[in-house]
Amino acid sequence: LSPSADISDATLSPTALPTTSPTRPPTMSPSTEVPDETVAPTVRPGFVSARTTPATAGQTTNLLVQSGASSSTNVVCGAIQSVLPHPNNADICFAGATNGGVWRTLSCTSDFPDWTPLTDQQDSQSVGDMVFDDDDINTLLVGIGRLSSFSQRGGSALGLLLTDNAFDTNPKWTVLDNAAGPVNFRTRDILFDSVYKRGDLLLASAYSASPLSCSNVGIWRSTDGGTTFDNVLRGLGRALAKDPDDPNRFYAVVDFVNFCNTTLTHANGVYRSEDSGATWIRTSIPALPGGNLNNAKLSVSNSRVWSGIFNNGIIETISYSDDFGAAWSSMDEILTPNDDGTTDGLGPGSIGSIHFAMLAHPTNKNEIYVAGDRQDCNNPGCFPNYIGATGYTGRLFRGNASVAATTDTIPSPQWEHLTDSNAVAGIPEGGTAGGSGPHAFGRDMKMRADGSVLHGDGGGISIRTNPSDNSGDWFGVCGNLQAFEVHSVAYEPVLGNVLFGTHGTGTILGRSSLAPSSSSGIESFTSVSLADGNFCMIDYTSSSTHVLYYHAEQFA
Repeated sequence: LSPSADISDATLSPTALPTTSPTRPPTMSPSTEVPDETVAPTVRPGFVSARTTPATAGQTTNLLVQSGASSSTNVVCGAIQSVLPHPNNADICFAGATNGGVWRTLSCTSDFPDWTPLTDQQDSQSVGDMVFDDDDINTLLVGIGRLSSFSQRGGSALGLLLTDNAFDTNPKWTVLDNAAGPVNFRTRDILFDSVYKRGDLLLASAYSASPLSCSNVGIWRSTDGGTTFDNVLRGLGRALAKDPDDPNRFYAVVDFVNFCNTTLTHANGVYRSEDSGATWIRTSIPALPGGNLNNAKLSVSNSRVWSGIFNNGIIETISYSDDFGAAWSSMDEILTPNDDGTTDGLGPGSIGSIHFAMLAHPTNKNEIYVAGDRQDCNNPGCFPNYIGATGYTGRLFRGNASVAATTDTIPSPQWEHLTDSNAVAGIPEGGTAGGSGPHAFGRDMKMRADGSVLHGDGGGISIRTNPSDNSGDWFGVCGNLQAFEVHSVAYEPVLGNVLFGTHGTGTILGRSSLAPSSSSGIESFTSVSLADGNFCMIDYTSSSTHVLYYHAEQFA
């Protein structure tokens, strides 16, 4: 990197995102950021929603509804970047879709949660993160970010969205774009991955901008309710977390800090603030080369801070500190063996640059949950793999810091798988009761009020019951939520069916048994292929006896 004359406005040149080997399906190879294409949301008269049923037969394993009934199995609904359960009511959940906006349900524990879209009329549906106001549960803050597996494409970078009536039928939203501050979030195309709000205090972690200069990215702070923001820690923001035991203490992960700040000589890593984000000091966690730290998560519980740091899409360390970052203890690497002598880590797809989630247990300081990108197969006949996964589904683990690290034992006794088989001799306490697992590409995890882990991933939203042992299972909570990233759609009037290709959730057939003129819409949605759907076409004129469906796939 070559700093310009004014180091505070130096242009950053982060390392390009890694491509993915074609021998490791199904993955996505993030490419250079595409130009922003802003589309004004419009509702045309005569269009009605077809989101009446979930899409079944998706790329999950034994994912039933919450009662355990098999009426809707392996449901998917599109990539969910952020999940937000009500802290005291398990029936209330919010979901922020990667490119589908913010949704709310008041029936999160039911077999078929009824989800309501809340931001359809906003300029952007690309959610980076969302939080409740610590002082007012009715206030919701949303950070706009482009974190899609499809080359990180998304909507307009308008900044932040704020509502103080999140439970109204139609919440009113205010755009916080810092137009009155030193840098306009909208005109500089600034994107956010983490946000926080408590009264007039707002913090937001910015990871990208155009131009990608130091003055545009980092930790932004407002003390006037979001009217104006100041950049208090320049660099590429990767994560932000509060300490629930101290309202003034925050942690952040930032890259290029020494490059972007004339007053700070330290490198990238985990930083701590003791004055509500006004000033920051670096903790002792080892630094990575500038530009390599391309993803991170933080989670704080019981005065212990956990950090997960990624080095060019591959997990570098999962560590914890009990003294506010003065010293860190590293967990063993997550590894499972294959029959061919190789091992699989947390992210066999090596695309952790956008696919990682981490959650510290709220009462047990030694328990940590992590989600990587996907399962892999290197055994004869491919699947099942070591932990019993039968496909390219989610790869999630539970860590226990009270178990001593071994550094060379595979699998490490510190880690137990949260999915699939509970009969793995090498991990006797891992797995699930019913051999279940969610979709691949973990994005977020939060604890629901009933003790279940709420999980957002590349295919939708699900829960893991009894997450502290292997007596629980994974259950789908997509309900009528549909936030698919659709590449192509085709309709035929003979049977009234629709076919559409989606990124990450394959090609989906919407089937109608009614006359095409009916206004009742589609009766069912079924995945007819997995991985990444693409172009779809339907030929209903060439044959008098058949309707011919065509669809292209990636990694199918």
